[in-house]
Amino acid sequence: MIIKNSLWSVLLTFMQLIFAFIMVPLYIKYLGNLEYGVLILSTVIIGFSSIFSFGLGETTLRYVSKFYASGNIVKIKSLLETVWFIYIIIAILLFILLFFYPEILSFLLKDFNNLNIFKLVAILVFLNFFGGIFNIIPEALQNYKFIAQINIINIFILNIGIFYLLKTMPNVSYILIWQILCNILMISINFIFFYNKFKLILIPKIHISLLKDIFSYSFFTFLIHLVVYLRLHFETFLISFLLGVKNIVYLDTPRNVVSKSAVIIRSIERVFFPKFSEISEDINKSKSLLIKSMIILTIISVSIFIPLTLFFFDFISLWINEDFAKKSYFIGVVISSSFLLSGVVGISIIFLKSINKVKLLSFLELINSIVSIILTYALVRNFGLYGVGFSFWIARLINSYTVFYVFYFIFDKDKNNLIKMLFFLLFNYLLLILLFFFKLNINLVCSDFFSLILNIIDIILLILLLNIFIVRFLWKINLIKIIKRKLYGK
Repeated sequence: MIIKNSLWSVLLTFMQLIFAFIMVPLYIKYLGNLEYGVLILSTVIIGFSSIFSFGLGETTLRYVSKFYASGNIVKIKSLLETVWFIYIIIAILLFILLFFYPEILSFLLKDFNNLNIFKLVAILVFLNFFGGIFNIIPEALQNYKFIAQINIINIFILNIGIFYLLKTMPNVSYILIWQILCNILMISINFIFFYNKFKLILIPKIHISLLKDIFSYSFFTFLIHLVVYLRLHFETFLISFLLGVKNIVYLDTPRNVVSKSAVIIRSIERVFFPKFSEISEDINKSKSLLIKSMIILTIISVSIFIPLTLFFFDFISLWINEDFAKKSYFIGVVISSSFLLSGVVGISIIFLKSINKVKLLSFLELINSIVSIILTYALVRNFGLYGVGFSFWIARLINSYTVFYVFYFIFDKDKNNLIKMLFFLLFNYLLLILLFFFKLNINLVCSDFFSLILNIIDIILLILLLNIFIVRFLWKINLIKIIKRKLYGK
């Protein structure tokens, strides 16, 4: 089931990557840096509004999965009615704020004066909350085939419409209106799925008995989402405020390339969350599944981000143009290299959420975000766009504590597997450094997409062979005993 669901998630991600690859150069060409920057900023604001769900989305996903596994449909109905009631209240409040008082965000539009954009953003925010619970249901039931199919259809419809608008009426307002129509379509489809599955009519209302369970989990999840989103998008707001909206594209495009590539890993990780929740009481099963998933996701991570780091300049030059690549290359390389850790760190966070260690994650993310925000502000003020990339590295290093916590505290000081995982990661960073210097020394440049693809395939095959060898070697030996023997002669 996990493999099948992962394949559907990867297929969906692959389609998203293809359309992102096609559409980004068109956005830059037809909208220009300024209007495309406004579209990016609108997307960030819509995403930022999701933190006001107070973690209820993830809470709903977790509890619907558990209640459905035990066949408790009554509790599912009560949970969804409660969450939907809260969502509707939040949706109305945010809509009023953004639609009638858009000037509160005017400081972000340093070189763009059309505040009516925020009225369209207000409608999208309202729809995201109003239909939020129905969008969660297919994932909670682990029906990734349905999720992939409807989202692929939506991607086609959305991007074909945007392509037509870019060619005929290139305006950010028309694109947002088209997104509103596509959102309504998706909410309708997910509502039909829910009704066919449960044959329930939901009436938004509060079920007092569930509030304690919901908010004991969701409060800390909300804190995690708040600080993560602030950390991830603080630089977007900062660049818009200090350098102007048109400069956002030089950060967002390389970050988007890396994050879209990381969605492959995220989509696989999310498949594991309901499974970890189901077996959370069995520590041996949890440990076995976690170690296997860490190895698999690390191999996938390095197979994606080592080639991306090596050929980032070549890719951006061919995809957009060489001048754009020169301005965005450094940020892209730094961000991409930090994502080699994403597989092992990401699945550790998913595992800790599944066993309700959200307080720890909240504290860790709070520290992470405070450090990242302070450093990002200082670096951007002094070095402009080039100061952004390092905050991603700092965030990854702080988040890597989750891996240590899992092996040391949850799995009773399992130093052997912890050190093996550390060696595994260090091996891949050493491999990246060697390949990077090798590429510079032979002056390897890809003049077209065909040669770029061939070089990437060669690198991926080399990475897979070396990683399979190192995994088979590391997990056949007791590394702790070998290290003690070398150090102490025992």
